[in-house]
Amino acid sequence: MKKSKTSKNKKDPNVYPPGWDLQKTKAIAAYYDARKDEPLDDIPAIVEGKANVWMEVPPDLVDEVRKLIARRRKSA
Repeated sequence: MKKSKTSKNKKDPNVYPPGWDLQKTKAIAAYYDARKDEPLDDIPAIVEGKANVWMEVPPDLVDEVRKLIARRRKSA
């Protein structure tokens, strides 16, 4: 009995930014996976502690988070 090749014919369900595709995404992931034991010297902002932190926020909390950030900027 032969295995079905339908899995190769399925459309990629992900949506990528312009200029990106599954192959580019996999190549970049492989690059950083191979460097997982190396320091992040190629990202100076992170090394210096000046980087932003990206995180998921539930949509109903976005306004509150923005207010907290604005309050902190005013007091700094």
